[in-house]
Amino acid sequence: MATVVVTGATGAIGSAAVAALEKRRAQVIALSRPTFDLSSMTSVRAAARELNRSRSHIDALLNIAAVYVPRYRKSADGLELMLAVNHLGPFLLTNLLRDNLTGG
Repeated sequence: MATVVVTGATGAIGSAAVAALEKRRAQVIALSRPTFDLSSMTSVRAAARELNRSRSHIDALLNIAAVYVPRYRKSADGLELMLAVNHLGPFLLTNLLRDNLTGG
């Protein structure tokens, strides 16, 4: 059984991905707000720490979460919000999970 981590799991695309994966009997680890916040590097690190602690391997990581904010907004970390959610958070998560990703 494949283990797949999905960010943005409650959005339209994320929930469709989760449903398709579950239909194929994958073990899905769904990450979404409010418990997982890609705009918070503290939240990303905590999620990665927990995943690395509880899983010996991850077969796939789907970084689906994204935001569009038409005006400049800062995250709680002081980062531009779209950059934090759409790039920095997924980059950090991927790198922190790299050792447990199959073929990583």
